[in-house]
Amino acid sequence: MDVLYAQLHRWMAEPFVWGETDCLMSLANYLVAAGYDDPGADLRGLYSDAVSCHKLTGFLRDPLAVVKPRFEAVGLVPTDTPKRGDVGLLRIVSEGKQVVAGGVCTGDNWAVKGEHRLTIG
Repeated sequence: MDVLYAQLHRWMAEPFVWGETDCLMSLANYLVAAGYDDPGADLRGLYSDAVSCHKLTGFLRDPLAVVKPRFEAVGLVPTDTPKRGDVGLLRIVSEGKQVVAGGVCTGDNWAVKGEHRLTIG
């Protein structure tokens, strides 16, 4: 079983926990499993809901400013042509509202660990 496949199954089984297995920490967990240093090490366990996440990181104001330097620090580079296993920020609709979430490319689609389920689309 490859790392991406294993992580997607883990995302389905694990509860969504802010600061541990939310959409961004799930990406960090995936990258660690894929052999990268932990891009979320400095944030892990330091917030417990969307409000405290934003207060700590400013994610709602500028999600790219939170994610890009952490991913570049572990050796990832931005791309306009994502392939299977690449990570990124996506605009999605969640509970009727447009939000930004971290996701992983499955090849043809993107997978996002949401508060209530794993979404692939």
